[in-house]
Amino acid sequence: MQSTHRQVLAIIETSTEFGRGLLKGILNYTQTIDTKVQKPWRVRLDQRGVHDGLPKDFDSWHGDGIISQSNTLDIFRQLQKKKIPIVELLNNEVSSSVGVNFNYEKTTQIAASHFCDRGLENIAWFGSSNIWWISRMRESFIQELRKLGRKCILCPDDFSQDDLAHHPKWDEFQRKPLIRWLKKLPLPVGIWAASDMLALRVIETCYDIGLDVPNQVAVLGTGNDSLLCSLSFPQLSSIDVNSERMGFVAAELLDKKMNDQAFNAESDVDKQTIFRTLSPKGVIARQSTDMVATTDPICIKAIDFIRERFREKISAVDVAEYAEISRAMLDRRFVASFGRTINKVINRLRMETAEYLLLQTDQKISQVATNSGFNCYEYFFRAFQQRHNMTPEEFRARR
Repeated sequence: MQSTHRQVLAIIETSTEFGRGLLKGILNYTQTIDTKVQKPWRVRLDQRGVHDGLPKDFDSWHGDGIISQSNTLDIFRQLQKKKIPIVELLNNEVSSSVGVNFNYEKTTQIAASHFCDRGLENIAWFGSSNIWWISRMRESFIQELRKLGRKCILCPDDFSQDDLAHHPKWDEFQRKPLIRWLKKLPLPVGIWAASDMLALRVIETCYDIGLDVPNQVAVLGTGNDSLLCSLSFPQLSSIDVNSERMGFVAAELLDKKMNDQAFNAESDVDKQTIFRTLSPKGVIARQSTDMVATTDPICIKAIDFIRERFREKISAVDVAEYAEISRAMLDRRFVASFGRTINKVINRLRMETAEYLLLQTDQKISQVATNSGFNCYEYFFRAFQQRHNMTPEEFRARR
């Protein structure tokens, strides 16, 4: 009897918000399928951890396509034996023919800028060294910081386990090396972790040894697992890599493979190999990176005022009057501390707020502008386009 549905296997972990975002994107795509033209999908999904192997009944499963996070090359090779279309979400662009990744270069640019905008000179990386995509992020981060005139401080080789954050003997084998590393870091320092769970480990350990987050150590995660980020103390800033969009695009590619359709011009000559890289949404800024890397008491006083009042109609003159110093002198001290003028600091904070509201709320664009401190919508629109090379509407559409 011929099946009335296409059978699709989703080998995707369900234990993190990143994985659940991928699944939500797949679901969203299945709802766009015109069932008058083709069969609807029946998606097979199991509860999975980050490093689980294949389902026990995989050898006896028969279907039409697979979307997978293959955490090892061995798993991917087992999937290939089915000789059905596969879209890989952890592909290394060598072992798989069709895959979707987030844009590592853009992600590292966002992380580097987030720290540099806070005036940090000391910036560090924390993550495993033997996972290909984490290594790629690390190398890209090193290169990006080099362009900005900064050196990346790498964590030691002690941290090389595949599942570093969830290591069953974390306290016994990983905590001590992390303590030694943290104590050696020059302060203040920004630390970018390869995952939100790793970032939480850093925050917990800083607390245990008396390092202040964020005033001495600013910590940034990856993945924006909202539950983990909100439960952290202080709440964790994290890069949202847009996993929901990744899941949607992966399902779209699989559908084309199963329909034996040619890809667009992005694919290679035989129309069978294609890799999509998607831009992250950006940093969701919370308390763990809410720091100012300066010892200038006038600048600190001015920044506190800006943070409290940036949504209002304040100017550089208002800030200078509050700090009891001339506008010209305060601008010089801001450039010395942060590499930018008072107005640029105010506008950066307003723009980051607008980005957050565009991605996390359904407020009208004009309301986003007002609630971010931009009193002139036209100015906001032009400034946003200049910063992102897209309109606010296009930026929101990436959610």
